[in-house]
Amino acid sequence: MNRKTRLVSLFPLILLLCSCHFTSLSKRINYFVPGLFTGYNDYDNTQSCFLNITEITKDSFKSSNGKNVIHDLVADKFYSLEFYVIDKDANKYTFDFINFKDAYNGATGTLIAYKDENGTWLKPFTTGREGWADVGDYCSVHITNVEPEIYTYLYLKEN
Repeated sequence: MNRKTRLVSLFPLILLLCSCHFTSLSKRINYFVPGLFTGYNDYDNTQSCFLNITEITKDSFKSSNGKNVIHDLVADKFYSLEFYVIDKDANKYTFDFINFKDAYNGATGTLIAYKDENGTWLKPFTTGREGWADVGDYCSVHITNVEPEIYTYLYLKEN
């Protein structure tokens, strides 16, 4: 077999391997799981943060008018959201989310993230990615329209 024939015969294999790699990059694999997530505000570690995610029906989602709900675009499921912060004096502050949308407008090659009308970001990091199994299920929330800002990683609380 001459050199040119070998190169031509390797081309389909190289093309197949490259397409498999780039296909996996275009998948948006992070999705929500229901449960109670807990964490601390990175900007004020005396504040405990809680996110309760509950699966709901599509009809319940529609009737909520976008308040404290999210459509998981990866899993195509609907969830109600309850987010609150408890400070060092045991005061409870509840925050509303309004009309979460895909923060990256469907861009492939990015992990899914959502942004609401108030500029709040919500990112699920619940996935079967290799090398991340030890991390477990978690989300991040970033609320910028309060002082101090709230930025937290919330981990799924085990029963």
